Amino acid sequence: MSKARRRRLLVALCVARQATRQLTPTRPIGQHAVISDEWLAAFAEGWSRTKPAAFIEFFIPLIEQDAVFTQPLARTARGHAAIERMFRRLFTVFPDFMLSPHGATVTADVVTIRSMCTVTAGSRRLRFPVQDRLFLRDGRISRREASFSVFPLLGSTLISPKTWVRLLNVQLPIPRSRAT
Repeated sequence: MSKARRRRLLVALCVARQATRQLTPTRPIGQHAVISDEWLAAFAEGWSRTKPAAFIEFFIPLIEQDAVFTQPLARTARGHAAIERMFRRLFTVFPDFMLSPHGATVTADVVTIRSMCTVTAGSRRLRFPVQDRLFLRDGRISRREASFSVFPLLGSTLISPKTWVRLLNVQLPIPRSRAT
């Protein structure tokens, strides 16, 4: 998807009218409301991309510069650079980490997306539900809170010593190079 098309999608997300009767009415953003189906489609599009490069390239324009992302098993990330590092670490530990979104709701300026995650942890293939809450500011993501049960993932990872070091790398800060 080109940058221009991604921008048009972002604009469409901000100006689209609510069309699905199952949704809770939303507070308008500008003159119009956001349709959860469009966020769901955008989320699915981003997660279908090659990781990490194309994935990051797709999502970064949809994220505010000062956004805060939290999720289990990872440090809180603030800003584009930290968010990019967080996802690069995640895909280093779990290269096949994949979300398949299957539902979304919109209330006020919060989009909640329900997905099914599939990932190989240790030698086991796991599948578990994930919920992402995307807090919007001017139609862009200002905060993301992901939630899922860490126990299946940790259990499978802990019985596979090869993955311990990779998992620790997700939690430890990445040293920044010093200017000389």
